[in-house]
Amino acid sequence: MTRKPSAATVLILVLLALMTGLVPAGRAAAEPSSLDEIYRTLGVDDVSADYVVLIDTSLSMNEGNLYAGVRESLRQFFAALAPEDMLTLISVSDSARLIWEGKAGTAPDDITAKLPPAPTGNFTDLGTGIEAAVAALETRLNNPIASVVMLTDGQHDPPPRSGYPYTEGYAWQRLAQRAALLEQQITPYAIQLRGVNGAATLRRVFPSARIVSPDAIDQLTAKLSEPKAAVKAAKARGVLGADPRSTVLVEWPASLDSAGGFVRLRSTSRYLPLEVSGLRIDTGSPGLHIDVPSGPFTLAPGASTVVPVSVRWDAVPMSWRPLETVRRPYRLRLAGTVSSPWSPVLGSEIGVAVEPALAGVESSGTASQQRGSLAWWLSAAGLLLALLVLGTRVRWLRLHPVPGGTLVASSLDDGQSRGSIRLAGRRVAILASSLGIPGTGWVSGRRHGMRSERVLSITYSRDGSANGRAVGECAAGGSVEVHGVVFEWRH
Repeated sequence: MTRKPSAATVLILVLLALMTGLVPAGRAAAEPSSLDEIYRTLGVDDVSADYVVLIDTSLSMNEGNLYAGVRESLRQFFAALAPEDMLTLISVSDSARLIWEGKAGTAPDDITAKLPPAPTGNFTDLGTGIEAAVAALETRLNNPIASVVMLTDGQHDPPPRSGYPYTEGYAWQRLAQRAALLEQQITPYAIQLRGVNGAATLRRVFPSARIVSPDAIDQLTAKLSEPKAAVKAAKARGVLGADPRSTVLVEWPASLDSAGGFVRLRSTSRYLPLEVSGLRIDTGSPGLHIDVPSGPFTLAPGASTVVPVSVRWDAVPMSWRPLETVRRPYRLRLAGTVSSPWSPVLGSEIGVAVEPALAGVESSGTASQQRGSLAWWLSAAGLLLALLVLGTRVRWLRLHPVPGGTLVASSLDDGQSRGSIRLAGRRVAILASSLGIPGTGWVSGRRHGMRSERVLSITYSRDGSANGRAVGECAAGGSVEVHGVVFEWRH
């Protein structure tokens, strides 16, 4: 026959499952993917936690087979822990006794076997048990997240000569002070299995302890969706550390001139993506204007980007000198807004205010700008050279005109005309095939001065050799004899 679990057993299962992620919490399951992405990026699931479990092992826990249900609930609790989580089990009755401590591992039955097989205590010294929990946490400084879970079915009922004879007093104050000095982020829970509210004793030492009673299981189910999210948020806060106050470093160029340059923005965050927008650069030099794109610029964690800057400087009028460099001191300040796309989620879901800022926003130095008239001088020189080339060409064309007309060649050997050619170019070749005379040469138009009349220059070699060349000139309508050949210019 299968026995139906008691309400207390069901309550323990629900609470412990919520704390360790065994049962999905409603709010966490409904969170947007961006929250899950943040947790994955931060590696929250890889961060180990410290659990200290106080178990009431007084004789009253035997009534109604309550202790057997607690053992089974704890077995499932152990199975839900991450293998790297640290677990400390402490029994509480006539005194506090360390049952087991170590990593949760992957064998929950082995840890459950460490629990006492049955309660045997005549008293319930919750004060000594809570002191043992504080002492355990004082030695657990490696894990930033911790949780204390106390399970009891009665009130604080210490034995004679207990260090905590009452539920208040100097001993409790000292213990609370020790707990306040613990470096971990502690999430305390007290489960009152039945009877009077002895679980509230945990608040004497951990004021933020949450008290859970089986009398209100139906009402508490929705509220108990918070522990999983709270533990994850605490882990995320621990991983983030000072990241929410990370900076974007501004790296300025070594100098500024009229060519402009680049400003580098470098993120110092380890996890947070950052966004820089609304950039502007203020200068402390009249007439010096530096323009920069306003953004936004997105920076991955630890990444950098370059932002181009352009310089406009109305320092002094242009100088007539070709090279004139003007130098002026400057003091720049870059202003802008740094934010993170994670900010809304971190603020509302994890309780972290993201306050990134710009750093290294100021720079000083000396700016230089070329204010000489080199470009004007170069333009003037180019124009002058062009005019000179043009004038030279015009002069050459004037001194070497196209002669025009006809050249008639006659040999003095027989006195007869041998042939003629038209003078259509600036230089016309003399060939035997065209003029019927031996030898070679050429004919060109010439002027001896810009205002002189044209003459015909005839270069002729009777035997065709360079050494045999002779030059003769004749005016329009005239003739000249060269090497026994009469050349007549008929114009």
